Amino acid sequence: MKKTNLLLALVLVLASCSNKFEIRGTFAPELQIPDSTEIGIDLKSGDTTATYNGMVQDNAFKISFDIPHEQLVVLDLGELGATILAVEPGKPGKGVVNVSVGLNDDGEPVITKNGTLNNDFIQMYDDCEAEFYDAVGIADQTVRDNRLQQLIDRIYRTLKGEENSLTDINTLSGQYGFINFFSVLSFDQVDTLCSLMNENTLSDKNMRAIYDYIQVQKDSNTGKQYKDISASTPEGNTLALSQLVGQTDYVLVDFWASWCGPCRRAMPDVKALYDKYKGKLQILGISLDEDKNAWTGAINAMNLNWCHISDLQGWKAQGAQDYGVNAIPCTILIDKEGVIVGRNMPLNEIEALLNK
Repeated sequence: MKKTNLLLALVLVLASCSNKFEIRGTFAPELQIPDSTEIGIDLKSGDTTATYNGMVQDNAFKISFDIPHEQLVVLDLGELGATILAVEPGKPGKGVVNVSVGLNDDGEPVITKNGTLNNDFIQMYDDCEAEFYDAVGIADQTVRDNRLQQLIDRIYRTLKGEENSLTDINTLSGQYGFINFFSVLSFDQVDTLCSLMNENTLSDKNMRAIYDYIQVQKDSNTGKQYKDISASTPEGNTLALSQLVGQTDYVLVDFWASWCGPCRRAMPDVKALYDKYKGKLQILGISLDEDKNAWTGAINAMNLNWCHISDLQGWKAQGAQDYGVNAIPCTILIDKEGVIVGRNMPLNEIEALLNK
């Protein structure tokens, strides 16, 4: 009798750890999806990728497969778009996700999913994204800012595991939410979330890239000692940032490029600041150009009469790598002692420092 109970328990354990997963989908009849339409996903296992398909029949489809490990997959719905799903084996209560495709009031496809905890929260992030875009369009600035902050706070709490401890940064839904929203979170929020990442999360190349980027930014943030940068001037000489620091009250390092519209639009104000405080302020323009003629042509066309260097390596420029620059214009303000006192400071705040 005891042996029979033990065998039954073993069977139940094995059943709960099945690697089977199933995606079930339905389409609204008004979409008129033809029977035999293929719906597919790509599933990764090591260095190989397998494609699994399901056929639409009577506005429904089903895709069943074995999964080697939990992962995010793209469900390709053809002209209706695509959606991200979490597939995860070996967890009680997991194994099936339901996808439905309908039309909104504007006649646009709307994709929703549910059925597992991770997919429920992926849907929550999708809903937050839609609400975010709606909030951006609110005319009243106070109302708009309050609504955006509410959404950001909710996303942050969820990623920290405060909404549900099973959907924090180290889960499939957490990775999905973090990659989609880290750019709207504050630096401190992203830094906190990075500190919570475990080794499994950091094994994902996208999560690791953001983590490494934040570490670089922390090393070049306010209060840190500057890192030296050396490259060629337009005349072909070598100039280092260390040759400028300490010669004036402040040095403004300005990462820009000739092809960057916002950079060029900002230059008249930067030039006015430099001309007014020359002697107290030095500027080192570091171009992310790859074409020397475009770089020097822009300098001459805008009469940018301060120091300039570039290694003509574009985004791979060493200075951009050392300072974690992933968008331009980007400025770093350094004081006479070589301490970074601001990153992307408004020009009026820089002027206030110069007037002290």
